Amino acid sequence: MENPKLKAPRFKSYAIWLFFIFVAAALIAGNLLWMNLVLTDSAENVSKIQMAVAFQAREVVKNFIEQLSGDILQKTADFLAGEDEEKINKVLTGLADSDEAYFARLILYDKEGKETLKIHRAEAKYLQETFKDVAPEGISHALDGKRWIGKVEFLGGFGPVLSVAVPIRSAQGIDGVLAGDVNLKVLAGRLKDFKPGKSGQTYVVDQAGRIISHSNYFLVISGSDWLSRPIVQKIVQNRETVDGLNADDRYFNDAGLEVQAAGLPVPEFGWGVVVEQPFFEIQTSSNQILTFGLISLGIGLVLIIVLNINFLALGRTSAALEKERDRISAIVSNLTDGLIQYDPDFRIQLMNPRAEEMLGIKEDEVKDKIVTRDFDIVTRNAKFKALASVIFAEPGDDKEKKGAFKEKYPLVEVVLKEPQERWLKIATVPIADYQGKTAGFIKVIHDVSRERVVARMKSEFISIVAHQLRTPLAAIKWTLRMILDGDVGQITSEQKTFLEQGYASNDRMIFLINDLLNVARIEEGRFGYEFVETDLIALIEKNVANFQLAARSKNISLIFEKPAVETHRVTIDSSKIDLVFQNLIDNAIKYSLPGGRIELKAEPYKDRPFLLVSIKDSGIGIPSHQVPRVFTKHRPPARRRHLG
Repeated sequence: MENPKLKAPRFKSYAIWLFFIFVAAALIAGNLLWMNLVLTDSAENVSKIQMAVAFQAREVVKNFIEQLSGDILQKTADFLAGEDEEKINKVLTGLADSDEAYFARLILYDKEGKETLKIHRAEAKYLQETFKDVAPEGISHALDGKRWIGKVEFLGGFGPVLSVAVPIRSAQGIDGVLAGDVNLKVLAGRLKDFKPGKSGQTYVVDQAGRIISHSNYFLVISGSDWLSRPIVQKIVQNRETVDGLNADDRYFNDAGLEVQAAGLPVPEFGWGVVVEQPFFEIQTSSNQILTFGLISLGIGLVLIIVLNINFLALGRTSAALEKERDRISAIVSNLTDGLIQYDPDFRIQLMNPRAEEMLGIKEDEVKDKIVTRDFDIVTRNAKFKALASVIFAEPGDDKEKKGAFKEKYPLVEVVLKEPQERWLKIATVPIADYQGKTAGFIKVIHDVSRERVVARMKSEFISIVAHQLRTPLAAIKWTLRMILDGDVGQITSEQKTFLEQGYASNDRMIFLINDLLNVARIEEGRFGYEFVETDLIALIEKNVANFQLAARSKNISLIFEKPAVETHRVTIDSSKIDLVFQNLIDNAIKYSLPGGRIELKAEPYKDRPFLLVSIKDSGIGIPSHQVPRVFTKHRPPARRRHLG
C-alpha cells in the first residue's frame, strides 16, 4: 500500500531538455552581446586604463617634488639654523653626495641674500660652471618665508635639474636661504612601474615640452623637445586632459611604434604627464578578449551539455529514489510492529499505522510536535500519555530488559493501560547522519500482550499442577518414612533397599515440584524475600550433610572448608540461600564424573564485612559461549568435557 503522504511528482525529462535549450540560447545571446560591447568599447577601456596610470604618475611627480622641497630641503634648512660653519658644511656635503642623488647642487645664503656656501654633487662638479645662479626672485621669495620652485634647466651631460629655495628659520626669524638643484633623473626610477600593459611607458615633459623623465636615459640627458607632438601641445600649452580617443592622439613614437597616448597636465609646475601604449598590444588585448569570449562560450555550452546529462541522470535517480521511497513507505505502513521516528528534540517526524493503532492516536495529531514527559498534561489530552510513555520508556527493576546496564539503548518493556491494556517491548534505534552524529531516533514497538497472557496462563497451570502433585507426593514420602522406620512392622534388608531408593526418588520429585513452584512465583513477581539473622556456616554444613549420600553413590568427595576464624552471623533470606546451595551442590554432583571432587569454602572477604563462599567441582563445566545464559531459564549443558 502506497502512503499518499510520501507521494511526489514524477520526473519529466522533456521539461529538463526545454529548460537547458533555453539556458543555452540565453548563454549564446549573452556572450555575443558581451563580446560586441567589449570590442566596441575597447578603445574607451584602454583610455580609462591609460588615464588611471596618468593620474597615478602625476601624483608620484607631485609627491616627489613635495618630498624633496618640503620634507628634505626644508627640514635640513630648519636643522641648520644657528649651527656653526663646520657642521653646516658637513651636513650639506652628506646630503649632496647621498646614495639617493636627490640634489646636484646645494647653496647657502645669509639673511642679506649673499651666497655663503656652495656644494656640488661629485659627478656634477665638473659641470659647476654650467649651473645657473638661483634666480633673485627665488631668494627674495624664500627670505619672505615662502618656498620657491623655479623652472627646469638642462645641464649638458648631466640632465635636467629644478631649482628650489626654502627659508632657514630660527627663533629670531629668517636667518637665510637654502637653495638646491633637484636631480630630475631620479624621477624616472619612481615612474618605472607606472605604465599601461607590458610594452607601454610613461614620460614627463616640462613647460617647454622637453623630456625630463623617460625610460630612455639618452632622451632625458639630451633634453629632447617634443613640443611638436599634438598631445604635448594640448597638455603643456593648453593644459588640457587628453583621453587618447582623438585621431591625433595616435602617433609613431621615438622607437617607430604606433601608439595610442593619453595624458594630464601638472598645473603646479606647468609640466605634463603622457602615457602611451603600442597599438599592437591594444589589438592583442582585444583579440584576447574575443578569444576569451569564444572560449567561455564554448565552455558554457559544454557545461550546459554536461549539466543536462547530469540532470537527466539525477532525474532518473530521483525517479528511482521515489520508487524506492514508495516501496519503503509500503513496508513501513504494513509493518506488524509500531514505528515512531523523532529528532533529538523529540519532535515527531513519522508514525506508521500500527503505532497509531497501538497508541490510539493519529500521526497528523502529533507530527512536528515536541513530545515531553508530561505531554498529556501540556496538551490537555489524556490519550497522549501513551505516546509519552513510549518515547520516554526507561529500564526498571520491574520491566524486562536486555543488557540495560551495558547497552546505551536497552530493550524496555512498558505496560499501557490506555487506550487498552497492552504489554509493549520497545527498542530504540539511533539514526546517524553522514558525519556519524545522531540525527534522530526510531522507536520500534512490539506488542507482546498475547505472549504475556500465554505466559501467565502457563505459570498458573504450572502452579496448580505443582500444588496438586505436591500433596500426594508428601503423603507418599511420610508413608515410606514410617515403613522405613518400622512403624508398620519389620522389613527385610532387601525391602529396605528398594524402599530407600523409592524414598530418594520421591524426594527428588518433591524437589522438582518445588523448583517449578519457585519458577512460577518468579515469573509472576511473587518471589518475595524475608531477611533474618542466620548462621551461614551451619546452613552450609546442613546442605553438605544432606547431599553426602548422593555424593557417595557416585564415589564423589564432598568437602566443606570452614573459615579459620569465627564468623559473625549474617542477615539473609535463609530459605532462598538454602535453595541456592541446594541447586549448586545438586548440579555439581549431577555433572561431575565418578571419582570426582567437590569443594565448598567460606572465608572473610578481604578487609570488608562480607563472607565469601565458593564452590569448585571437577565436573564438565560450562562452555564459554553459554556463560551469559547462567541466570536464564535452564538449558542442557553441551555434551563435551570442560574443566570444572
